[in-house]
Amino acid sequence: MREERGVTLITLVVTIVIIMILAVSFTASMSSTIELEKYNQVKEDVINLTEDIKQYYLKNGYLPVDKSHTYDLNNVPTKDKNPNDNGNYYFIRTNSLDTDLNYGDGNKNSNFNTDDVYVVNEKSLTVYYLAGAVLNGEKHYTMVDSFEGGGFAEDYYSSANLPIISVVTIESNGPVNSEAKVGNTITLKILSNYNFTVNPKVQIAGHDVAVNWNENIGTATYTLTEEDSSIGDRNPIKFSISEYEADGRKGDTITEVTFGTNVIFKGE
Repeated sequence: MREERGVTLITLVVTIVIIMILAVSFTASMSSTIELEKYNQVKEDVINLTEDIKQYYLKNGYLPVDKSHTYDLNNVPTKDKNPNDNGNYYFIRTNSLDTDLNYGDGNKNSNFNTDDVYVVNEKSLTVYYLAGAVLNGEKHYTMVDSFEGGGFAEDYYSSANLPIISVVTIESNGPVNSEAKVGNTITLKILSNYNFTVNPKVQIAGHDVAVNWNENIGTATYTLTEEDSSIGDRNPIKFSISEYEADGRKGDTITEVTFGTNVIFKGE
């Protein structure tokens, strides 16, 4: 009887230990899953906001931000900042953008005390989530597509050769901005990541056009004439951006938009 009771007690202790080990493993696994889910959601927000802000900036010439308050980002370590930032970080009015977010509130009127917000740097247009998201024991405040297993902005922006020109759009002032006929004006807009050391040569419909620069936003326009009828009905109105230099590099010739669609010629 004593031997049977001894075996039962040992078995019970072993069972309890196994259950505790499994419980700890399950808790750790759940915590890791939740952590990864939040990281990926914040990453998705940052990437989408970055693209939408560039489009908004290019279209309107100003950022969708509240400039009545600036953030210093003292809580964000240097390794998680873009080295190209200046000191001005602004609250993003996400309700001005067509962006569905997992986190952050862009509708606050004057509550700048919460860290559940996204901010953008005025110069680099890098987006940061002030609350951060943890992955593999490290907290990250901004992410890019290449940060699959976690990475820091300083490493990425210091080593990556970003495109010299990040955004190109084209539109017509006609009733449909993706169509143009003789007499309509075509507007080409360019957003650069760097200051040019050699400004681009720009052509629209085969004609050299001047570019007006406002900091890193360039705008070029061309009004279609009768001679442009040779483009042909429903054919795209071609453009090119070439022969430019920045960041110690020569840029690639660009003939396609990065957002939206090309403009097609509409004959009578």
